[in-house]
Amino acid sequence: MQIPLASDRNTFLNFIFLSSSVGRADGCEKVVKGKGDRRRYADRREYLIKAVQKRRRSIRVRAIEYKGGQCEICGYSRCPEALEFHHVEPLSKDFSISGSGCTRSWKKVQGELDKCMILCANCHREIHAGLQLPRETAVEKSGEFREA
Repeated sequence: MQIPLASDRNTFLNFIFLSSSVGRADGCEKVVKGKGDRRRYADRREYLIKAVQKRRRSIRVRAIEYKGGQCEICGYSRCPEALEFHHVEPLSKDFSISGSGCTRSWKKVQGELDKCMILCANCHREIHAGLQLPRETAVEKSGEFREA
């Protein structure tokens, strides 16, 4: 970017104001280079919302495919919207896959998915209610009982 000469006072002051406001979220407007138009979030709001929704859907589809596409306990796979991600170790959870996870890079999402099980809504609720053990824990427990 070329700095205007100080002799053209209005252009120079406008340049200083715009360069000092870069990166601010306080409503400063961005000037489109070469034009006097100003772009605002409000003008592109609908487009941006739809773009984020589309990305979140695509990440969720990839995540479900990555984890096998069916409930790890009962094998349910009929409706992808009924499949959920359950963190096996809640303390190792960095972020929620369904919430803010979808705005992160695929590599970070994969790292978080490796800490999860994919479950249908029923099995997920039963695990949280204590009615059912996650399969990994159930195998460990059954092994302990068989030894005795």
